[in-house]
Amino acid sequence: MASVFLHAEFFLFITACYGQTNDSSNIPSSSSAPTLPSITTSSIQMTSKAAVTSAPVTAVSASSGSQARAQTTAGFCGCDLSPAPDCSPNCCCDTDCSEGDVAVFTACLDAVNRTNDRVCVSEHIIAISNVKYQTEKTNNPSLFCVYTDNNPSRKDFATPDLVTSTDDFDSRVSDFSTHSFQIEQTSATVPGQYYRFGDPIVTVLPSDFQAYFSLPKALDTTECRDTNMAAFLKNEVTECIRIVGDLATDCASLPALDSNSYSQGFKVAQFPVLKSSPTGNGSQAIFNGSNTIPIHIDHPINCIVSENPRITRACNINDTLPHPVYNILTNQCDNVAREISYVITHNATEGIVSVSLSLALASVPSSSFPLTQKYSIHFHKVDSLNAASYTRSGNPGYIVGKPVIAARLVAGGTAGSQAVQLSPQPLNWLTVVEPPVAGGDCLEIHERRSVLFGEDLRTGCVMRVTFDNITQSCPFLQTLSTTLLRGGDIPTHVAVFGNPDPANLADWVTLLVERPPTAGTADPGSGVCPNVPVNVHLEILYALTGSFTDPQAKIIGARFSYITQDIQFRCTMPFCQPKFSQMTQLIEFSSTVAFIDVSNPPRQLLKPPFRVSTELPADFFYPFYGGAAQHQHTWTLVLVGVFVSVASTLTVYC
Repeated sequence: MASVFLHAEFFLFITACYGQTNDSSNIPSSSSAPTLPSITTSSIQMTSKAAVTSAPVTAVSASSGSQARAQTTAGFCGCDLSPAPDCSPNCCCDTDCSEGDVAVFTACLDAVNRTNDRVCVSEHIIAISNVKYQTEKTNNPSLFCVYTDNNPSRKDFATPDLVTSTDDFDSRVSDFSTHSFQIEQTSATVPGQYYRFGDPIVTVLPSDFQAYFSLPKALDTTECRDTNMAAFLKNEVTECIRIVGDLATDCASLPALDSNSYSQGFKVAQFPVLKSSPTGNGSQAIFNGSNTIPIHIDHPINCIVSENPRITRACNINDTLPHPVYNILTNQCDNVAREISYVITHNATEGIVSVSLSLALASVPSSSFPLTQKYSIHFHKVDSLNAASYTRSGNPGYIVGKPVIAARLVAGGTAGSQAVQLSPQPLNWLTVVEPPVAGGDCLEIHERRSVLFGEDLRTGCVMRVTFDNITQSCPFLQTLSTTLLRGGDIPTHVAVFGNPDPANLADWVTLLVERPPTAGTADPGSGVCPNVPVNVHLEILYALTGSFTDPQAKIIGARFSYITQDIQFRCTMPFCQPKFSQMTQLIEFSSTVAFIDVSNPPRQLLKPPFRVSTELPADFFYPFYGGAAQHQHTWTLVLVGVFVSVASTLTVYC
């Protein structure tokens, strides 16, 4: 019965602990605290919320003799920020607040969490806690638990000494600082013997001054930044705008518009570290050495004749590139570099072999400024120049941010076989419109952007119509989504993985394309254009396959769909008058791309837990029990008594 008594006392102790309140008079002394029979290594502490009460602020004497407030929360009123005699709203501890002020308060900002240090119980005996205190689980590595903590300093921060010297200040900063805005002194980077991935490419000027190969790019704004450095083995395509002040002056003087600026006046270093080589006049010149590579210009050079639709032709240019010239009659700048594309051929550790430049020139009127320029750089290895291949978007699974590969179905080489015709250019795959930098007019769109795997996208443009021409423009608006938003010659198949084989049709899935909506008939004078496809929506279904540790993204389906709308010219009074019939209204046409994850993760099947079925032999309790079933209940009580005795013994020893 000793065991039963100990357990009963233990549960009574728990009840007493949970029944305590915040009244300090009810805290039992340490001598009257009940004895804990056993404590586990983890415990639960109870906390409660109590309001902050006003009390005089205690003071301590500083080393200098001045008075400083003690580092404790007792008596502080942190929400009292108003000068006397103003009352701080919702600050119950503000002594400037009257009873009428407190009556209009909605809360007390000075309420803080106070720890009730009088309760600490074992975790394993608590199943449900319905007390008003908040519980906090703490790890207790010992067998005992603090019943009452009467050391108030344990709840306060230590009072630090004031810093009065620079050495002490630096010592505190080095011990506790996690971040500093000071500029660290770094040593100069020593270039290697050959280019590595991401290294800047060195260029040499005629004065032997060494600089870096730049690729203009829009950084913080859409304006071109010529200080952006190209990185070795990093293919990149950028677009940015050029702003000119006076076209008549800037046309011939702005280097960014001159194609000669991208090919003359510098050479590319074969290696990051160059050595000077002797020349015929006995001087040491790096620029004319054997380790510098001139820029080779690819011919023919393209001239952009028309932007919409885009029409290009071979320029009548010989070896010498023309400089930009301002045409005063047409108010335009001729021979402007619109597209600049570099191809750098390398041989790994043997350095850069050649650098070629492709150009596209155009005559740009003053109305087309700010001007959009396109720059690109691509790297090829020597032994891969003659390979007619494409850049993978994964191997095998798609990589997020890589273009979705698409192609058109054609007849194969053998009779009855089929294959796909894959272009090496990603812009011939799945694309959406690239809205112009300024204005967003659909008639000014000249570029498209690739659909990148895993990146949802919404892009589009606007058309400007008037009440008078909305019905006349209705046929054009109804076909705009198919010719502009979706693209003229769309692919028929999408690659399942990022490394498809064009000859294997199993590596491709059919691109489902809904039939364009039937164009409606516009009623003249109604200002309504019916059934206009204002959105082309591309949905791509993909799933993760393979191992959990290295999943591979696989496209299992793709579909083009349309969203139609009756476009009605809307106006508000008093602008719905005949004299305002030429007012314009913007109509938005958009393309959207959505990637939908349809992965089916495998279900984890667990075997049912093993059930132990133990039967004792008939003579297990011989000679104490030799009877039959009529004595079964008697021996059951005997067994319970044995177990209770064992439990009592264990409890006493613990």
